[in-house]
Amino acid sequence: MLVISRIRDEALRIGDDIRISVVDVRADKVRLGVEGPRELSVYREEVYLAIKRVAPPRAPVSPTDIAPRRLSVAPLPFTIRNAQTSDLDAINRIYNHFVLYSACTYQETPSSSEERAQWFAAHDADHPITVAERDGEVIGWGSLSKFHPRSAYKNTIENSVYVRHDLHRQGIGFALLADLVERAKAIGHHTIMALIDFEQPGSIALHEKLGFIEVGRLREVGFKLGRWRDVVYLQRIL
Repeated sequence: MLVISRIRDEALRIGDDIRISVVDVRADKVRLGVEGPRELSVYREEVYLAIKRVAPPRAPVSPTDIAPRRLSVAPLPFTIRNAQTSDLDAINRIYNHFVLYSACTYQETPSSSEERAQWFAAHDADHPITVAERDGEVIGWGSLSKFHPRSAYKNTIENSVYVRHDLHRQGIGFALLADLVERAKAIGHHTIMALIDFEQPGSIALHEKLGFIEVGRLREVGFKLGRWRDVVYLQRIL
C-alpha cells in the first residue's frame, strides 16, 4: 500500500529512481506526479490492460530473475508526431465523420480539402497539430489553437482531439491530449481551454483525468441533431 499526504508538493521515493509527488489538491481529488528513469512508463489501468491483451504471452520468470530488472511497460502500439500536409486528407476524414454524425463538433458541413489546408497554414510552432499513427496510418489527431484573437489572450489556447470513430477506448485520445499538455507547457502557454458538448461524457472524463476542471456552461447555444445543446467549458492551468 502506498500512503501519501494531501499536502501539495509532498513527495516520496520508491528506491533511488522513482519519485511520486502531490501536484494538486482540489476538493476530494489529489493529482500525483511520477518521475522516473526512461525505462519507466506509467499508463492508466485501462490502457495498460489493453496493451496486455494484444501483447504476446511471456515465458514464466523465476524469482531470481526479477530482482535486478528495472520496472518497464510495453510502449503504446502507436506513435505521436507533428502533422504534415500529407496527413490532411486523413485528418479531414476523421473529422468529417463527426461533423455528419456527432455533436462533438457544432460544424454541420464537412470541411473541404481547401479549408483543411487553410486551417493547417494558420497553425504555427506555438500552436502545433499532431497525429497518432499506427502502421503508417493516421488514426487520430490533436491540435492547440488560439482561444481568442485579442492579444491579451495570447497565452491561452484551446485543444482539439479527434480519434477515428471505430478506434475509441484504446488510449489514443488520452495519449494525444497528454502529449498536447506537455507541448503547451514546453511552449510556455499558461492555460488550456476545452469546449465540449454536454452529451460527450467520455470526452469530459478524459479531460478531467488530465487535470481539467469544469469552469462554466453555456446553455442551449448550439442546435444540432434535432435539439438545443449546452457547451461545457473545462480549463487546465499549466
